[in-house]
Amino acid sequence: MPTTLVHGTLNSYQHHKCRCDLCKRASANAADKYRKRRKELNTAVVSHGTTGYSQGCKCEICRTSNAARKYVKRYGITIDEYDTLLRSQNGVCAICSREPVDGQRLAVDHDHKTGKVRGLLCFKCNTGLGHLGDSLDTLKRAVDYLSG
Repeated sequence: MPTTLVHGTLNSYQHHKCRCDLCKRASANAADKYRKRRKELNTAVVSHGTTGYSQGCKCEICRTSNAARKYVKRYGITIDEYDTLLRSQNGVCAICSREPVDGQRLAVDHDHKTGKVRGLLCFKCNTGLGHLGDSLDTLKRAVDYLSG
């Protein structure tokens, strides 16, 4: 049985792209309510280290908690394995040997085909490799180019 759509309801505007003034206002009101609710959630007092609080929190507990979840999910390593790798690199980027900027963590560099973690890189080196497509041939041509 088809649903009866009523102009001025969010359902009518979103799903059928109606452009009448009533539907546009309903969509704007819904968006305002959504933004207000998100703002309330972000300012709510929730325990540190949980996803609800850590969305906007920059404290070390929430940052570490977020990093730990990300490393396990994306790269299959624990925060302790990350820290061990960081110590083995003396806390610097594996390519340029610079320390991370402004308390940022070094990025986990991995082989996109095998998923194997290669090391920790600063933002510039990590994105540089990414822009070169993780290709040794392209990187060698870049070295030749820079060498003159």
